[in-house]
Amino acid sequence: MSNYIAIQLFPGQFQLSENSTDRLIATIVVSHFNRHPAPKPIDYQGIRTLLVPTSTNNMSELSVSGYAQALDHYATAITQFINEQDPQSQAILISYLPAPHMLSRLRHTYCYQHSDTAQKIEHKSALIPILKACNAAIIPYHEIQPPITIDACNNALNHIATNTAVAQKLGLFSGGNGTYLLEKNKIASSVDLLNSDHPLKVMPDLGRESYGTQLYINPENNGDCSVLIFPIARQIYYIADNNKIIFQGNQLGSFFSDQQKNKIHSQLRKIAHFLYREYKYCGLLGMDFLYTKESDIYIVDLNARAAALMSSLVMFHDSYYPKEQPLLQKIFCQQNQDTLMALDTFFNAHKEHQQFSRRSLNVIAKHNFTTKNKLPMGIYQLDIIDKKITLTFKKHAYAINEISNPEKELLCFPFLMPEYKQGDSVLLSEIYIEPPLEEHLQQTIGEDLNKKLLTAMINLATIEPSMLEIE
Repeated sequence: MSNYIAIQLFPGQFQLSENSTDRLIATIVVSHFNRHPAPKPIDYQGIRTLLVPTSTNNMSELSVSGYAQALDHYATAITQFINEQDPQSQAILISYLPAPHMLSRLRHTYCYQHSDTAQKIEHKSALIPILKACNAAIIPYHEIQPPITIDACNNALNHIATNTAVAQKLGLFSGGNGTYLLEKNKIASSVDLLNSDHPLKVMPDLGRESYGTQLYINPENNGDCSVLIFPIARQIYYIADNNKIIFQGNQLGSFFSDQQKNKIHSQLRKIAHFLYREYKYCGLLGMDFLYTKESDIYIVDLNARAAALMSSLVMFHDSYYPKEQPLLQKIFCQQNQDTLMALDTFFNAHKEHQQFSRRSLNVIAKHNFTTKNKLPMGIYQLDIIDKKITLTFKKHAYAINEISNPEKELLCFPFLMPEYKQGDSVLLSEIYIEPPLEEHLQQTIGEDLNKKLLTAMINLATIEPSMLEIE
């Protein structure tokens, strides 16, 4: 039996199976919704929990840097809390995202991901040197230094001989933040881009089919590592009015033949082994890539952490494997080669079920406001009338395989908090949709699908639309 202390993004993120002999004895929750001026201990569902506030109200910043900064800033209070909950120093410390070195020195850890190493890998300027070291294909690019002007953008487009490009800010960004569509005659509308104080990498637009996957890098006794590659997902995104490319979710499914998948896996493994050798990086790693019609593979982003795809993988695994250990428990609490092989076998055995979409409905708070209508998680019926979407709660549910009518129903996980401050990231809900309804929505609503789903959720939550900014 092992005791665990989990550091996470929200209460209840780590769940142990009912028949587990392990115990979760305490949790530390790092969130921008912790409004207290200092860490505050509470009891949450019978588990002692330390709420740690952050300096950022942006979920993307929290994922790549704010989480680690908060842990470092409140190191004294966190150390005291851990010692109080585990006076015999026997617990194992697990963290959902990379965390500072100092925490790994407090207790035993599994494949602890150090935030300074993770941020070196995740910084957008690190990608090209890593790809060169791995002899991987690189999209031609032109770099612009601040100030970012219309003339400089036009020169970049001329340099790579295109009228349409993808521009990426070189910094620490996640969820597509910092990535823009750059069109020769529409540069002036990219206000955020032109106001940026980050260097800019401009690349030809090689197509809108982008993919992502999550890898697990496991150290071996021989000094090398083994690499588990989870299912590949197609990314869902849209182009906002300011030309920002907004990541919206992902779609699990069968997109590649076995031969194509083997080619992709070979490239991803090569990079994973390099990161382990050169950075001693282990644990979860996200990779985004393009697969062109010429069968070229271009790695376009590295996420040295649990990336957004993990939500889909957890939903899929825990829906079809409910009597076993939850996926996060397997990954964070049972890290060994046998566990990884079991996960690989599971996802391959169930690949015929790997077909659903996950969409995150995110907005920004324009003003301070409170919410009163607490929405239940579960199955909702979706109706379309005059191209307007309405959602109606049907029943409580926690797994996507509980959808009985895939042409009309979706699984909804609302995340509404009691209050929001101006500038807060507002995650209204995560929704899971099976192929029949996803295809119907694409055909009926088209490019406005994201805004229509957001509007439906806003109406359901009875939030005044003027309180929110929809990009």
